[in-house]
Amino acid sequence: MTDPSTDATDATDATDRPRLPTGVIENLGGRDVHWLEIGGDEPPVLLLGGCGVQYTLWDFVVETLRDEHHVRTVLMDRPGMAGSRWPGRLPLLAEEVDTLVAIIERIGRPTVVVGHSMAGPHGEALVRRRPDLVAGLVLLDGSNEWRPRPSRFETAWLRAARTAHASMGVAPLQALAVWADRMMIGAQSTRTKVALMPPWAGWAYRDPEAVAMVIAEQAAYGRQLADLDALRAEGDWPDVPTVVVTGAAGDNAGWAEDQARYARMLDAEHVVLPDSRHMIMLDRPDAVVDAVLRLRDRAG
Repeated sequence: MTDPSTDATDATDATDRPRLPTGVIENLGGRDVHWLEIGGDEPPVLLLGGCGVQYTLWDFVVETLRDEHHVRTVLMDRPGMAGSRWPGRLPLLAEEVDTLVAIIERIGRPTVVVGHSMAGPHGEALVRRRPDLVAGLVLLDGSNEWRPRPSRFETAWLRAARTAHASMGVAPLQALAVWADRMMIGAQSTRTKVALMPPWAGWAYRDPEAVAMVIAEQAAYGRQLADLDALRAEGDWPDVPTVVVTGAAGDNAGWAEDQARYARMLDAEHVVLPDSRHMIMLDRPDAVVDAVLRLRDRAG
């Protein structure tokens, strides 16, 4: 176990650092990941960001869970984020599930899992493999494909990730990566003006490990969804309470309809947020908290 506060991310100016404290880096399920626990009442909640979404972007959700509801909250970043090392390969769905199994076993009891975007399939796969570990599942704009297939360009994407990993130590490129990430966050949030974003948005992208990780995760998307599709064919959805939350701001009717179909497949409650885009934890943290609390109440 190591303390990522001593890693390269310490070069970040203090005014840009997130308000959430730094956690620890530990090998869980065969991979080094950063995770942070904030004490509170049971049952616990595990927050998982989408592709390239660092733990700091959950700050508004954590603040409410901690200060108003005293919920035991755990945040986890996949390998490459928050000072952890990118393992140099494309991540597999089975690896993601193994890591989730390990962290929930460390937590010590069934947990309400919140998966955003690409972490949604990880949460769904966890429920299908180990429903005994999950007290409830919240999917925030969870990624889904009805006919998924692996990318034909996985090898090229992996080379790109390795190239980025080798070259992003240069300060101007680091600054460019931070700027680009803030722009992408703004494009996926109702906080479209940079001034309205949390000041720590993009903080992680001064680290070449994080940039490489994002490229690798994007490349792995198709294969992970294809692996999930195969897992779905093995059996019915377990009896795990589930809420699908959809950001529907803008011209997003088709996405909302697809998410409704997804919710029906999982026998889930479907919550549509017309005033939120994809970054639901930034745009509507209250809706995230409401979904979590409903599932915690059912878990007891």
